[in-house]
Amino acid sequence: MEQKVQEQLQRLSTSPAKPVGVKDFQFLKVVGIGGYGKVYQVREKSGNHVYALKIIRKTERPIDAKHLKDEIRVLKTVHSPFLCRLHTCFETEEKVYLVMEFLQGGELYTLLNKLGKMSEIAGKFYIAGLVLALEHLHDCHVVYRDLKPVNVMLDGKGQVRLTDFGLSKFNFPKGAQTRTFCGTPEYMAPEVIKRKPYDHSVDVYSLGCVIYDMLTGGPPFQGKTEKETTRMALKDPLLLPSHLSIECQTILISLIKRDPQKRMGLEELKTTAFFRGTDWQKMKEQGYLPPYIPSVLNDEDVSNFEPCFTDMPAEESPVKKPSEKVKKTITENVFAGFDSVAQSTSKLGKASKRLAFKNLTNEAGDQ
Repeated sequence: MEQKVQEQLQRLSTSPAKPVGVKDFQFLKVVGIGGYGKVYQVREKSGNHVYALKIIRKTERPIDAKHLKDEIRVLKTVHSPFLCRLHTCFETEEKVYLVMEFLQGGELYTLLNKLGKMSEIAGKFYIAGLVLALEHLHDCHVVYRDLKPVNVMLDGKGQVRLTDFGLSKFNFPKGAQTRTFCGTPEYMAPEVIKRKPYDHSVDVYSLGCVIYDMLTGGPPFQGKTEKETTRMALKDPLLLPSHLSIECQTILISLIKRDPQKRMGLEELKTTAFFRGTDWQKMKEQGYLPPYIPSVLNDEDVSNFEPCFTDMPAEESPVKKPSEKVKKTITENVFAGFDSVAQSTSKLGKASKRLAFKNLTNEAGDQ
């Protein structure tokens, strides 16, 4: 089975005719930082196209190798107007490089920082896009597991794109269950917090938390510590601000259910009064005008990204060479089907703390 998947990835390779490497890109700006490494805005020297380059450090944790493998599989095999697109990918001895479309509208998180909160009319557009993104992932046997405003981006026209599939589980059909503890506490379903078996409905719970965040100015359960946040998610009542419409309150109550068996599904959500008048086919075809159109001057404009990132030197950070254990894990479990192997180049870069909620994951791998 594993060999068959690897062969499929080889056939689906998005690589150009010749192998590519870091030397083929000009580093322009830092546009994001996470536990995995950095995301850069880069320009391809040969074709002159601008891309986002996600650089991931290789580690000794098997769970990291598994998550990276699934992220590449999702990017290569699952396609939708509402999902970020992969251009190509390659590796060196120390790192993995994912070359993706550069989404100039920036993160939904940044837009929410500017607005404070959205109106229901505006929010409905982004919520509908997320519904279609999650629905497509689930239909393609993928559970996302890390839905939050930081992972929702906008293209240059303001259309929604879901990005960062680092915690997604590939080849996970509807009805299947897993137990991996991963995600972000403020958006994490109770069954994940409790380390109980769970299915695709964890994404529906997270969607409810994101909707709440968008329309009220913050997630429904947010403590001063991770422990307090998870306690609140398991015990505290869901408080609904009075400015929310009855239709909106109804879907939030139905999505942010602690019992996954009583949680509303995506198909049912599309038929609720909250989405009355929404033409879902028109939404799929991106026929609706986004409520916020990003200001974009040129293909290198990064004004829609956080200055704490874009002000950093656009230099690749050095890493230690991986141990033999890492090399063995990489060879056996991760990089079959990669587009090319490149020569390593490293330059010194400064560290930064991301302005967002932290991911949590266990080390046991998917079960």
